[in-house]
Amino acid sequence: MRTMVGTNTTRRRFLLVGLAAGLPLIAACASSAATPTAQTARASPSSAAPATEAATQGTPTPATRLPATAPAATPKATVQPSSPAPVTLTFWSWVQTWVDIQKPAFQSYSAKADSRVKDVEITVIPWGSYWTKLTAAIPAGQGPDFYQFHNQQHTDFISAGLLAPYPREIIDKVKDWDGVQQGSFTYIPTQKIYYLPMGTMVSALYVNSEIWDAAGLKDSDLPKTWDDLIPIAKELTKTNPRGEILQAGFGFNGNGWLIWNDMLYQQGQWQYDETGKKVLVDTPASRTALEYLLNLNNRYKVNSASFLKAGEGFGTKKIALTYSWLFATSYFQTNYKDLKFRVVPLPTFSGKLLPAYGRNNYEVMFAVNPKAPAEHIDQVWPLVDWFYQQGDVMAALAASDNVIPANPSLKQDKRVQSMPGANALIPAIPYSIFPGEFPPALQSLYARYIDQSYLQGQASLDATIKAIQEQGDHILGQKSYWLIERKYTHAAAFKSG
Repeated sequence: MRTMVGTNTTRRRFLLVGLAAGLPLIAACASSAATPTAQTARASPSSAAPATEAATQGTPTPATRLPATAPAATPKATVQPSSPAPVTLTFWSWVQTWVDIQKPAFQSYSAKADSRVKDVEITVIPWGSYWTKLTAAIPAGQGPDFYQFHNQQHTDFISAGLLAPYPREIIDKVKDWDGVQQGSFTYIPTQKIYYLPMGTMVSALYVNSEIWDAAGLKDSDLPKTWDDLIPIAKELTKTNPRGEILQAGFGFNGNGWLIWNDMLYQQGQWQYDETGKKVLVDTPASRTALEYLLNLNNRYKVNSASFLKAGEGFGTKKIALTYSWLFATSYFQTNYKDLKFRVVPLPTFSGKLLPAYGRNNYEVMFAVNPKAPAEHIDQVWPLVDWFYQQGDVMAALAASDNVIPANPSLKQDKRVQSMPGANALIPAIPYSIFPGEFPPALQSLYARYIDQSYLQGQASLDATIKAIQEQGDHILGQKSYWLIERKYTHAAAFKSG
C-alpha cells in the first residue's frame, strides 16, 4: 500500500499555528490544480502532525464556491462486491494522523478472503489546497475513488455532484449513531445521506491543575454557572503593582466569539431565524453574552485584551482557566509536555444542560466519488461498510482527535475513557447543537467584530451588534446554506424566533 504525502503544511499543523496565535480557525480552500503534487512516502506516526480539529483558533477564508448544478447520475449503490477482478482503489486525505490509523485497517480489509480490493493507494494533501484540487480533479475524471470529507463543504459538494449517496444498507447499520439518529446528515432536497460521522466535538473549560491545586481549590469548586466563574477567576488572577496581569484567571483572547456563540444556545436562542436568511444577533441574549465577556476584562479584571492569546497563555502556565474545543487537548499534550491540566464541562447560565450546552461539530469520514469507475465504486462501498463496523478502528480515530464517538457502543471504550474530560462531557453531547455547515464568512465576521474590535475596546456594543447583524444578513442572503440547528432534540426548550 503506497502513501503519497504532500510537501506543504497539513491542516492539522496549520491549526496548531492558529491555536498558538489564538485566532478563530476555519478551514480555507486555496490554489487550484487538477491533480495533487505529492511525493511518495510511507505513512508513519513519526510523520504525523498532532491531531487538531474543530472550529476554533486560526484564520478563516471563504470556502470554494461551486456552480449550483444538479448532482450527476451515479451508479446504483451497493455494498455487495460485484467485480470479479481485484482492483486498486485510491483515497485522498489531509489528516495524516487519521491516515496512520486508516492505512492498516485498509490493509486488513484487503487481506480478507472475500475482498476484491487489492490495495488502497493513499495521497495526503495539505488542507490549504485539498478542496481546490478535489473540485478540479473529480469532474476531470482524475479524482480519487473515495476521500476524507468535512461537513463545511456540504452544500457546495452535493450541489456540484461530487458526492455519491450512501446505500441504505450502510445507513441502517448506523441509524442509532449520534447525528444520524437526529437526521443531521440527511440532505433535505434529496433525502439522501452522503457521509457519516466518526465522532462529536464540543467546547470545554480547560483548567491548569497546578494553579488550581495550589489555590486549595477542589473539584467541588469547579464553576457550574458563568456567575460562579467570576469569583474563582478573580482568586486565580495575579497582577503586578501597576495592575497589569501576570496570570489571567480566565484567559480567552481570540476565543470570545466562540464563547458568545455557545452562550446564545445556552440561553435558549437560535443562531438564525426560521428562514435561515438572517442571523439573530440584535437580541437580549446576544447582548447579555457580549456584556459578560467585556466585563471579564474591564470590570472583574480576570483577563486583559492586551494579554496573551488563549492557547499560548494556557500552554505557558500564565492562564489558569481557558476555553477551547476538544482538539486543544492534543495540542497542549504535544506542545507543552510539562503542562498538567484537566478538561471539564463549560459553565452555563442556568447551571444545567438545558436549554443547551453549546454548539457541536461532527467529525466525519468517507465521501465516495460518483465519477470514479463503476467497478471501483462497487468495491468502495463494501470497504466503507466494513470500516464503519470496526469498533477498534473507530475508537482509535475518536481518541486520536479527542472527540466523543458517534457510535454509542464505543463511548465506554478504554481509549475513549482515557481522554481528559470524556466521562464528564459525554452527558453533555445530547444537549449540544449541530447547526449544520457554519459559513466561513460568518465566522470571520464574528471574530473581526467581537475579538478584534469590541473586546479590544475599539467599538461600542451597539455598533458591534449593528455591524454583525447587517453584514451577517448579507452573507446569508448570498446563497443557501445547510442550516439545521432546529433539529436539536430539545428544541422545545428554546424561545421562538
